[in-house]
Amino acid sequence: MPALPDDFDRKQGISRCWERGARGAGITIGVIDTSLDPTHPELEGWVESCLEFVEREPAVPAGPDTHGTSIARNIRLVAPEARIVGLSIFPASNTALRYNAHVRDAAARAVRESIARYPAMRVINMSFAIPRGRLWGCRPGARCALCRAVNDARDAGIAPVAAAGNTGPHANSIECPGIAEKAITVGAVLGSKDREAFASTTPAERTDRYGTSYSTAYFSGGAALLMSAAPKASVDEVEEAFARVTSRMADGSPARANFANALDWLIGPDQGLAEMMIERLHWIAGNRDAQRPDNQYVVEALDIALLFIERGLIRRGEVERANAMAERLDATIEPDCLPAYHARLMDLQRRMNIRPI
Repeated sequence: MPALPDDFDRKQGISRCWERGARGAGITIGVIDTSLDPTHPELEGWVESCLEFVEREPAVPAGPDTHGTSIARNIRLVAPEARIVGLSIFPASNTALRYNAHVRDAAARAVRESIARYPAMRVINMSFAIPRGRLWGCRPGARCALCRAVNDARDAGIAPVAAAGNTGPHANSIECPGIAEKAITVGAVLGSKDREAFASTTPAERTDRYGTSYSTAYFSGGAALLMSAAPKASVDEVEEAFARVTSRMADGSPARANFANALDWLIGPDQGLAEMMIERLHWIAGNRDAQRPDNQYVVEALDIALLFIERGLIRRGEVERANAMAERLDATIEPDCLPAYHARLMDLQRRMNIRPI
C-alpha cells in the first residue's frame, strides 16, 4: 500500500485509528462502480469477488486505471484490511445509456445482491450520481428502484455510502442514490473548509474531502475502521459518531469527518490519553481561576475523560472503574465554576446507574 499523505492523515486521523487496532479487519465493502482490476498490486488478495450487472452491451473492461479500481484503492488506503467486492454496473460506451433506467436498475440489483449474498458486507460504496430524471422524478413517497434498494440496505445493517454528485452548488442538487432517505451522502470540501463549487448540496449533507467520488471512498473506508473496532455497532451508531465530531464549514454546512475523533466517540478515547487528561485535571483541583468554561486546556481534558467513562468503560460494562474515575473527576470539578460539566457528570451517573457519589 502507498504511504498516507501527511496532510490527509492529519485531517482525517487515519493512523490514529490504526494505532488503536482499527484497520477494517472483518469488514467487507461493496464497490458499485465500473469494473475493477483485482490483480492491481494495491488490491491483489483483498478482492473477494467481482460481479457484473450490465445488460445489453459490454461492461467497462477491468483495468488498472478504471474508476472502480481507483475507488477500491482509495478505500483500502484508509482501511487496508477491509475486503472488497466489485459490483460492475456501467457499460463500456459513454452514451446516454450510462445514466438511464438500465444503469439505475443495474445498481439496484447490485445493492440487493449485496444484501442477499454477503453477510460480512457492512458498507456499500456508490461513488456515482444518477439524475433523478424529469419524467420519473425520484422523490419522497415515489423513490426509484435504486433509492428503495439503498433504504433496504440500511435496514439490513449495511451502511449505504453515496456521492452527493458534482452538479452543485445550487440547493437540492443531490441526485440518486444520495437522495435516498437512508443513504449516508458524502460531498467534497477544500482544505479551507469551503465546499467545492461542483459539490451537490442539501441541508442534510455530510461532507468529507477531495471530490465527491473519492470523498465517498474515503468515508466508506472510515466507516469500515469504526465497524472493525466496534463490530456490534449499528449503522446508526456509526453515523452518529461521525455527526457528533464533524466541524463546520465556512458557510455553516456540516463539514469534514475526522475518523479518529469519530472512533473516540464510538468506543471511547484511548485509555492512556484519558488517564493523561485526568492527571492534567488533578493539577488544577481547587484552582478556581483555571476552572473556566473558556479554558480550552481544562475543557478538552474534561471532554476526553467524560467520553472515556461513558463510551469506553460503561459501554464495556466496567462500571466499577467508571465509578472510580467519576469520583476522581468529582473531586476536581468546582460545581459553580464548571456547572455544565458537573451536570454532565451527575447525569451520567444517574443514567448509567452508577452508585451516587
